[in-house]
Amino acid sequence: MAKEYPFDAIASAVSQMYEPQRRLLESINFDAIDTMKNAVKAATINSQYDTLRHNLLDSITQNDAFYKLSDEIAETLNTRYLSANLFQGIEGTAFDLAKMQASMAIASQLSKQTQMISDITATFAQCNFQGVVQAIQSAISVKTIAMPDISYLKISPILDQVRSELQPPIGLLTTIQELNKSCAIRIQSEPNLVYDTEKRKFVDLENSNSKANVVELNSISGFQSITDNESEEVFSACELMDFMSYLFDTPMLALDNPVGQKILNFIQSLRNVIDFDKDHYFHSRVRSKDTAPYVWDEMKKAPYGIPFPGRYNHEGQAHFYFAETQNGAINEVAKHMTKIDKEEKEIQTIMIRPNRSVKLLDLSSKSMRGYNTFLKYIRMDRNDSENERFPRVYLIPCFVAECCKMCGLDGIKYYGGKDYSNYVTWSDGYFQFERSV
Repeated sequence: MAKEYPFDAIASAVSQMYEPQRRLLESINFDAIDTMKNAVKAATINSQYDTLRHNLLDSITQNDAFYKLSDEIAETLNTRYLSANLFQGIEGTAFDLAKMQASMAIASQLSKQTQMISDITATFAQCNFQGVVQAIQSAISVKTIAMPDISYLKISPILDQVRSELQPPIGLLTTIQELNKSCAIRIQSEPNLVYDTEKRKFVDLENSNSKANVVELNSISGFQSITDNESEEVFSACELMDFMSYLFDTPMLALDNPVGQKILNFIQSLRNVIDFDKDHYFHSRVRSKDTAPYVWDEMKKAPYGIPFPGRYNHEGQAHFYFAETQNGAINEVAKHMTKIDKEEKEIQTIMIRPNRSVKLLDLSSKSMRGYNTFLKYIRMDRNDSENERFPRVYLIPCFVAECCKMCGLDGIKYYGGKDYSNYVTWSDGYFQFERSV
């Protein structure tokens, strides 16, 4: 019995065509691919599209210039299908095929060409759906999958159509699902990066000990750009991924590593050192609902040896975290609370006022030319399901804090959310209690 595909309506319609009709359908589809190729090429050359192409890398789901081109080509394809009477009486099927063909054409142009992508493009244009499945299966039935293939499977619509026909390595489909689309495009530029199907991690071919899960890779490469898009990155994604693995294995030898020295030099060279920049701030802590509210001394940093690992503190190391808004302070505490915590505990927040001057390294800036990858890496979200007591994502930020201490700084201002910044100081002695909020 023949296999049935999720897009079996298209397959059924094509199977009923005469050979001349199939050749005409193939010709129309290949014309669309060439049109998309020329349009994308023109868009990348034409200066008026430069900004839009950068935006595409940062937010591919937005209705930008390339997706408008895709829509236009889908409309043209649909008209040509119907004019040639290829889908007579099933106009909806014609439009479904037109939309998929246009989307896959743009995906192929945004991806670095591989054997898989070339085979999929050709076989889908011929409506040879078995050939599409075979092309994908061949590409994923290996120990290390090329990044352009991972990228294409993320940004094109084809995987959703044929996933039931594939026999993928364990965890691959989940990884592709969790990968950010913007990250999927960026990782193609990392020539040594592959997906290891046995480790279920992204691995640097030049350093097999360097690896990152999909959450970490999204944070490295996939978030919305915060720096000048045209600036050359000082730190590469693979470079920082390698350093994170190095810190995990040998944390006490960080400055023996070239990237560790590079980060220290970067911090020493920065001129954006600030004093407290607000009249007051907000600090939150969690307490049990059935206990009395904390007094000021209890709201200060925890005694040495008690704290869990934080973004800028190792386990047991007591630092003082606060935010510039009340909602910011609450959000930073709430996102680390479990479901049970939220049922049994509540967040207490106070307003505090600085009582002396300090020197803070400002890493909250949205314009630090050339350090986009680095800033994204130190803002990486924690993955609580993996290594909860010793989060890998905090290794580089903690090293940054140590470098700041070496440089005589008192703390760091860093990105919290779209409408607030966070702060950390090594001491809680810079504040006085203002009031509870």
